[in-house]
Amino acid sequence: DGLDGLARLVAEAGGLATDGIAEHFALSVGYLGAGQFIERHALGGDRERVLAKLAGASPGSREPTELAAVVADELGDEVDRVSSLAEISAHSAAASDGLARLLERFGSRSLDGGSDAPTFAERPDLVLRSIRAARGHRPVESPGLDEIPPDVQRSYALRDDNVGITCNWTAGLLRRAVMAAGEGLVAHGVLEKPDLVFHLSVAQLSRACAGRLDLTEQARTAEAVHALASASVPPPVIDGERFPKPPHELPANVGAATSALMTYREPMPPAEPRGDQLRGIGIGTAVVQGRARVAHNAIAGGDALEPGDIVVTSITDSAFNVLLTMVGGVVTEFGGANSHAALMARELGMTAIVGVEGVVARIPDGALIELDPGTGEVRIVDGSGRTVD
Repeated sequence: DGLDGLARLVAEAGGLATDGIAEHFALSVGYLGAGQFIERHALGGDRERVLAKLAGASPGSREPTELAAVVADELGDEVDRVSSLAEISAHSAAASDGLARLLERFGSRSLDGGSDAPTFAERPDLVLRSIRAARGHRPVESPGLDEIPPDVQRSYALRDDNVGITCNWTAGLLRRAVMAAGEGLVAHGVLEKPDLVFHLSVAQLSRACAGRLDLTEQARTAEAVHALASASVPPPVIDGERFPKPPHELPANVGAATSALMTYREPMPPAEPRGDQLRGIGIGTAVVQGRARVAHNAIAGGDALEPGDIVVTSITDSAFNVLLTMVGGVVTEFGGANSHAALMARELGMTAIVGVEGVVARIPDGALIELDPGTGEVRIVDGSGRTVD
């Protein structure tokens, strides 16, 4: 029923996104089980051994890669020759069903956690590249997972299941409603161009649809503000201390919960630099080389990313999961041995170096780099594979 229906759609989608964020924080309590378990073993010096045994305990992290691999394996040698998703669907019933499953699970998820960011399905180029890169992928072996209590495994797995569904998926659904409203407002002569809707709040957009209000001027003002904000790289912390108070300075129960949560989330500072070396915490065993793709977010990373490239970024989150299907490695400026990037490296069996001071500023985009997880070093190499001093 026209703009009135769009007003209700936007309001409902906005409510779903708000509820999703609330659910995200409510579910975060579930991280405590894994945090307490890791914390107990850290006291005995077994932290790294326990983290290695947890590899395979986060199926939500591996799912986009595994679903893409089903499609790639069905295509076989044709995977490098297909040029569109339509060609994949036409290849066979199995390929079509596999692609449908991949898009059903991840197609509506925002690539940056916001409704102004495109979804995975809106970037068929990324979908195609992720399928190509997943050919031959096999799950990592998890010989020690049986030693981890089931409740700890569920707690550990909650991290990517939580954010991917409660935040990225609901943001993608809100995006669809907002885009439909933009088209409707333009068609009714109420808004100058459809993409201005991304600079209006859900409440403003609902009112514009319900009352046929022209909010073009307000949207343009907000657009200019957003452009200024987007041109800068946000600091790690907007206000207050970078890391929470030590648990012993908090009430006993709050301190214990905070300690476990911080152990699990591990917002660690970068590793101490050693001279001119780029060094952090190494995850994995293989020394790898690849082209650096410096990205401040998942969208920027996906624009130029090709299979085998190494993502260099400040920090990763669940929005990166579909992109990490393609990479040969990942480097982050922040995070520790149980950060999201480290978790993904274990789940996908790839190499990562995390917590590398200044790496985003010091690695040129497109440079050939080498990751050595044994030493935790990130090295720039020349075309012959030799380290550049």
